[in-house]
Amino acid sequence: MRIRITYQDGLRQEFDVVEQDDFEAMMSEVKVLVKEGKTKEAKQVESEFKSKYGDKFCTTSSPIFKSLESQVLSLPETQGGDHPVQTQLIQ
Repeated sequence: MRIRITYQDGLRQEFDVVEQDDFEAMMSEVKVLVKEGKTKEAKQVESEFKSKYGDKFCTTSSPIFKSLESQVLSLPETQGGDHPVQTQLIQ
């Protein structure tokens, strides 16, 4: 599943959508491996994740994904606050 977000100035971005639980499981595994000193294995887990989802992804808990319902990208004020957008799921 992919998501496309279009900003008011016409700029478009597309992201692969990753389930939040899948992302957290991968990050948890990486943290354990790093803590155990297995950095090579940790990098392999990250590499497998990137080969599946690419470098441009968002999770189902991200502001980008949440903008599907509201059509407003809600960011912290330090990142510009709320932005009206057009967001849609694409295949």
